[in-house]
Amino acid sequence: MKVIGITFKEGDVFEPLMFLNFTRFCSRETQPVEEAKGQVEGFMKAGDDLYQRGPKRFKKSPFDVMSGDMTYFLKALDLLWCVSSQLHARHPVMQTMFDRSMAALVPRSPPRLLPPLGSITAGCAASAASTGGRSRASLQDRLGQLLEEFYDQGDLLGAQLCVLRVGRRPPKVLADLALGVCGWLQQEMVTPSTLFNLLDISKLIVSFALLDLLRRKKLKLSDQLPLKPPVTVEQVLSHRSGYWQLLPPEIQHLSQLDWEQLLKAWQSCEAIEAPNHAQRYHHSSFGYLCTLAAGGTQNFLEAWDEVCRSGAQMAAELSLDAPPLSLTVPSGAAVAAPQGEVTTPDFAEIADMVANVYVLLGEVKEEANGRSCAETARKELFGREHLLDRSLFSLPETQSKIMPGLQSFGTSRALCALLGAMERQLPEDALRSRKDSHSGVEELATEVEPLLSLEEFQDFGLGIQLVPSSYWRDTKDGPRPGQVPYQSLESFIGETAEEPQAAWGHLAQNGSFVLMLPHQEQPMVVSLLLNMSGRKKSGPKVAKAVLRAIHQHR
Repeated sequence: MKVIGITFKEGDVFEPLMFLNFTRFCSRETQPVEEAKGQVEGFMKAGDDLYQRGPKRFKKSPFDVMSGDMTYFLKALDLLWCVSSQLHARHPVMQTMFDRSMAALVPRSPPRLLPPLGSITAGCAASAASTGGRSRASLQDRLGQLLEEFYDQGDLLGAQLCVLRVGRRPPKVLADLALGVCGWLQQEMVTPSTLFNLLDISKLIVSFALLDLLRRKKLKLSDQLPLKPPVTVEQVLSHRSGYWQLLPPEIQHLSQLDWEQLLKAWQSCEAIEAPNHAQRYHHSSFGYLCTLAAGGTQNFLEAWDEVCRSGAQMAAELSLDAPPLSLTVPSGAAVAAPQGEVTTPDFAEIADMVANVYVLLGEVKEEANGRSCAETARKELFGREHLLDRSLFSLPETQSKIMPGLQSFGTSRALCALLGAMERQLPEDALRSRKDSHSGVEELATEVEPLLSLEEFQDFGLGIQLVPSSYWRDTKDGPRPGQVPYQSLESFIGETAEEPQAAWGHLAQNGSFVLMLPHQEQPMVVSLLLNMSGRKKSGPKVAKAVLRAIHQHR
């Protein structure tokens, strides 16, 4: 603190960690008033509690000296906040100050928070040269340029992109890209073998495991799960079981996100709605219900491994070097974990900062069962939704848990190979839409709303998401719920000029996706993996631009 010009009073005790957290938080980003209201109220309550009930040292200024330089810095910070509030706008305060400082220190070098991208990684360049072909090179170059532009604009942190043509034999790689970095602080370059957290895409692999059991006659769609009320395998796969709540009531903190414990919890809780009432996205329950449908963890793991072997065989056929898909992070593997925008305080940061204040007040204490002060404060202040907030999926303790359907780890190469392999084995009606007239978005439980934007998760076959072409053909953020009708089943079977074909596969909340783009002449499998997400929805913007570019090229 003295280095930056702040000297604390001699003889007084102050908690500099809390002060640093608060200063760092305030410097990251301004927010419109309605968005900041809850956070500000929390800070005000904590500050008032600290003054009224805390030690006397908190009732007076802890500073003895504040240098002139710091006065100018805080005045600039205050002006940025006041102007942003007056204009009702969000502004990245720290990024602005960082850019100004870099411009002053190194006037001839453009300031940037990330290393220059340069060209795509050596592995991708070699892969592009090995396959040859004008069509391949053209698509590769076009997509590479597009992703580089997003990287330079700050809309992309790290990415992998793979495109396969699968309608002809043998299948062919059309594009294979990896670029960017693994994280803001972990600035190792992303390579084709870097693992990404697949998040919602994990549900597709889980679905493939059950579909494989169906294909081998080890399971039937009419089989019932041991739930109250009982539901069928088909209702689970089609997101119509009625168990679409965030978590069972007894799950209250991170230490309970254990596979077996959650299976028992789902079995003991009741559905929100009667089975088959409506199709609603089963964000957190899907993988656990599928585990029950498979007959338990052992049967599920065997089916998972069988499906992943099919994908590995396809990857070998294409000469794609891809680490196997896995439910947890292999030891020593490089991971491009989910990240927020650099100027945005994520959920964990906000919760930890507020928790520090409550710890100082003595209102939150470490418990014998290992629950941390911060975790206790998260639950008390923010409710149970923090347990599945996307920012927590970057934590090592979360990555080490088996959470089927919520997270798994792999590469775009492995996903493309898997989809290409499974396309040959899908049951006849796997792509038949189970959607109904109820979108369900407006009826979701309030505890789910802070985590999910469900406008794009409204149509499923048997565990396979059906994505209309309007998702990427719209040049804006995509259609609002109910504005653009979803394509009918006929669009999957035969394309016409009047009704373009839809795609199938799965999207993720951060913009990542793996999709089969049907076409009579040139069907493609496309997988895009991203490691940055946030309020600006930069991930979906990148995803839609990639799909539009592929569609235009084809």
